[in-house]
Amino acid sequence: MLKLCFALLMVALLAPSAHAKSSFGDDITGMYGFLRDGENIQLNVQNGVLDGWVHTYGMQESDRNIEMDRFFQRASLQGNQIYFITKPLHGAWVEFNGRIERGDAQTRAKEGYYRLVGKLTEYITDAEHNQSARQRDVVFKSQPEDVAAELLKR
Repeated sequence: MLKLCFALLMVALLAPSAHAKSSFGDDITGMYGFLRDGENIQLNVQNGVLDGWVHTYGMQESDRNIEMDRFFQRASLQGNQIYFITKPLHGAWVEFNGRIERGDAQTRAKEGYYRLVGKLTEYITDAEHNQSARQRDVVFKSQPEDVAAELLKR
């Protein structure tokens, strides 16, 4: 019995974690552009655990001009692979699956020091509870630290 417990403990300790360290460590924490002006993604990485939200305008006709924060329901960061899906809000949510990579900017003070590259899926549920999804390839660039700090003050 003791050997079985030890074996299970070793499997659990050696198995890949949903919160494994990023190739970039916690350094990718920050704000990234999103689809439209005024929209952004906030990534928070602490000890390899990813959390955050997407600040968007509404995705339905009824809330098209309303700003809202779509908090992550699930998120993972394994090496340079990043995934998140937001909680449904006003019948809509987003899912991103891709990677984080170093961009062309020379310092974090410039846009694009890091880039999120992958597939974004936007989900919408209409009044009759019909769900639709739209998927596209995207690249989201990190925002300069001073711009990100100013946006977070709002």
